[in-house]
Amino acid sequence: MSRQIFRSAPGFEAPSTQGPFDFHAEKEGRWALLLSAPFAFTPVCTTELAAVSKRYDEFVARDVLVAAVAVDTVPPLEQWVVDIEAAFGVSVPFALVADADRSIAVAYGMIDVEQAAQVLPVAPGRWLKASPDFAVRTAFVVSPADVIMAAISYPPSVGLSVDEVLRVIDALKLTRWKLAAPADWQDGDDVVVGRVTPDSEAVTRYGNLRTITPYLRTTTPPPYTRTPR
Repeated sequence: MSRQIFRSAPGFEAPSTQGPFDFHAEKEGRWALLLSAPFAFTPVCTTELAAVSKRYDEFVARDVLVAAVAVDTVPPLEQWVVDIEAAFGVSVPFALVADADRSIAVAYGMIDVEQAAQVLPVAPGRWLKASPDFAVRTAFVVSPADVIMAAISYPPSVGLSVDEVLRVIDALKLTRWKLAAPADWQDGDDVVVGRVTPDSEAVTRYGNLRTITPYLRTTTPPPYTRTPR
């Protein structure tokens, strides 16, 4: 099970495709997206790394550090980068961190060391034997205060949505303004006003307030709440 949200994001130092990598030092008080892969050359993860690379500028505009962790050594990860760049015509501008001893995967809960040997049913007539070297594929969103704010896990057969990751990051940044994102929210849509904010303060702070129920109030977010592009 992935490490629960609202807990401290463990720091780590490890080799990577861009040299020694110190997670907390690289973050320097920024938001971060920490991707994970079981090991190099996994096909679905290949498409994920390519997709994030293609849209890397959108993460830079949001001041978000991007890195990926794989339970592997540096040489295969370096070759993986070469393959991705050749196959997709992109540059992989972020570090792929080598977690050969599985310490990062264990610290973040991507490997359950107690359940790793279990045989799990995945579909009628199909069974998957978990491996202690098979890390759950999870995208972690880490706050500037080094707190895990979101952990989105996927099975090996489903690639992550870059749109959804960016949406989650934008939504999390709303909390700075005591706002929250409702279902199916997209940047620029109306947002939910926190229950602790009195009506009078909400009108002063945001300029408008709509009361749907006594416990559900929305507002059009002022321009200063928008994430830079």
